[in-house]
Amino acid sequence: MLNVSFAKRKSGTIKSKQLSGKMAAVLLNAQKRVLKQFEIYVSTWNHKPFFETKGGTHFKGGDISVGVSTDDQVFWWLELGTKIRYAVMTPDFQPKTAPGQIQSQSGQGGFNYLDPMGHQGIEARHIAVEIAFQEESQFRKDVLTVVSDIDFIEGVDDILG
Repeated sequence: MLNVSFAKRKSGTIKSKQLSGKMAAVLLNAQKRVLKQFEIYVSTWNHKPFFETKGGTHFKGGDISVGVSTDDQVFWWLELGTKIRYAVMTPDFQPKTAPGQIQSQSGQGGFNYLDPMGHQGIEARHIAVEIAFQEESQFRKDVLTVVSDIDFIEGVDDILG
């Protein structure tokens, strides 16, 4: 009979609750870093979207998730882009954000008037994807640090000789 268990390499057996606790800490840290990146993204905006950590962290049955969300309409117009833009900006307008850049700039100008005919839409920023890509590397390192101290199958050396 093969006994499969989680075991800490250096000092005895690690309980699944301990593993879940360590993974929850990794997830919470990832969630804090992601929230900070969104706050950096909107730091120069006059309009400040509210970001909330949603659902906390979750590590159960192989599912891993963290949540940071907003229901701010202005954020989503920039995040997803628009087909048409009815707002006409001042001639000196320079946007504070650009696709793929987390750091906002100071920008220039602003709203001038509404044009019912509409103009070219807002180019999607897709900043959530950029933040996720940037977080992935650190998250992998953190998970590997937790997992590297665990032998997933105890006693394999004895069985294989």
